[in-house]
Amino acid sequence: MRFKSRNLTIAALLTFLIIMRKRQKLTSQQQSEVIAILSVGCSRAAAARCIRCTPYMLRREILENASFAEQVVWEKIQKLILHIYYREYKSANVAS
Repeated sequence: MRFKSRNLTIAALLTFLIIMRKRQKLTSQQQSEVIAILSVGCSRAAAARCIRCTPYMLRREILENASFAEQVVWEKIQKLILHIYYREYKSANVAS
């Protein structure tokens, strides 16, 4: 049992060190890469992997940076509109 408690202590210490480390912000180049990746239909997790950051870091940046969040939301809206338009176009051609 002593071994388990030591593992929990090490895990708690690692968590503390991760939290206390200086928060890194995305550069403008990384932000533009994320927007480009999202515009082709990839997920946020895939975009985070491409720019070598965690999905949590990307999410935090979206929540903290209003202009970046606006661009991310706009890409999502465009993707949804395109999907709806394509679906309606396809169903109209099938019905004809």
